[in-house]
Amino acid sequence: MRVHIGEKIKYFRTKSKITQSKLAEGIISESYLSKIETGKIAPPREIVLLLCQKLKINPDATEIDHLQTLCHTWFEHLFYGMKEKATDSYNKIIQNIDNIANTSLITLVELHKLRYFILIQNRKEANKQYEYLQQLNLEGKEIYYWFKFSGYYYFDQLFYNKSLNLFQEATIYIRDVTKRETYDLFYMIALNASKLRKSYLSLENATNALTYYQNNYNLKRCAECHILLGIAYQRINELNKSIDSYQLAAKIANDIDDDNIMAISKQNIGKVYSIRGATEDAIYYYLDSFKARRNFPITKKIIPVSSLMKEYYNVGDTFKAERWLKKGIELCKNLDPQDSIYVYEFEVYKYLIIGEGSSFEELINKKVLPFLSERNLFYETFQYLKILANYYYKQRKYKLAANYYELANSTLNKIHTE
Repeated sequence: MRVHIGEKIKYFRTKSKITQSKLAEGIISESYLSKIETGKIAPPREIVLLLCQKLKINPDATEIDHLQTLCHTWFEHLFYGMKEKATDSYNKIIQNIDNIANTSLITLVELHKLRYFILIQNRKEANKQYEYLQQLNLEGKEIYYWFKFSGYYYFDQLFYNKSLNLFQEATIYIRDVTKRETYDLFYMIALNASKLRKSYLSLENATNALTYYQNNYNLKRCAECHILLGIAYQRINELNKSIDSYQLAAKIANDIDDDNIMAISKQNIGKVYSIRGATEDAIYYYLDSFKARRNFPITKKIIPVSSLMKEYYNVGDTFKAERWLKKGIELCKNLDPQDSIYVYEFEVYKYLIIGEGSSFEELINKKVLPFLSERNLFYETFQYLKILANYYYKQRKYKLAANYYELANSTLNKIHTE
């Protein structure tokens, strides 16, 4: 759909943060510019040229077919998380952005920029783009993408409550998008609910998404749904169903040669064995997961490292626990807690295992708990409150210990009420 020149002038004026008064100055009246932007007046060619010259845009720009195709190809790359291809397409689009006359397409490009900056982990640009998008007037599927990509924005920062609310808001607008988009959203709701330990919500949406992906032969996403189902079953104590789901995911991972899904499957099978008290089996699967993640990003590599550290610590093997602790600390040295919650975990266990580090109470009360509280991560808060309660109990500070045990239990209850 082509649009009048006024819409394009308005878009680039607001993008450049120029007021109507400033743009109109020396050319036309502000009220006349307002009528141009709303399409009430078709301005003479010479006025269009002057306005566009001031905005530094091409007044004769049209949508070239290959540019439209490039934009939609970029959207595809982002949908499937293809970083390198998305970056290549993005650079080509940016070089030709002023050749897009359709402001609806421009708006979609601006919305997808947020998704792109999140995908490539450029938080500074993501923050700027998020602030810019808040100023736009959106409609239809534009609103859908705003809610969905805002959900990704908060998910990336571990604000899972906010991101879940935004993903659920996006469901109101699924009539404006494809079925593929709709079920991708259901998957993200399931994943988000899993992070918040809302097991039944995760189970419902993962099951819904799985049916769609099975019917459309999307094996990778089928495996990812099986993992979410396994986690949900694990948390409602249906451990046999949990193992079955993880094994189905592992089988698919083997068939499609996906190391990431295989590593996650083994990691979670190890967790089930840990819950059952089968330490040797748990360690076997954690080690397998660690080996599978050899060439993975650090944020993924540290997950089995943490599990091995805690498994050995819980059975009293401090020598091996310390070995995995040191590996975790080394891996995390350039990470921020916002990159991974395990950054704080290794700091806490550094004190528990080898008695080193800053004040244990200060670390948990001044750093860990505020970070978790800000994000409403209730289960993780419960875990650290329990660790602190155990610490006070060993110090024979029984009253403090009792207070923190009580606080831990009340925090755990929030998972089901928030």
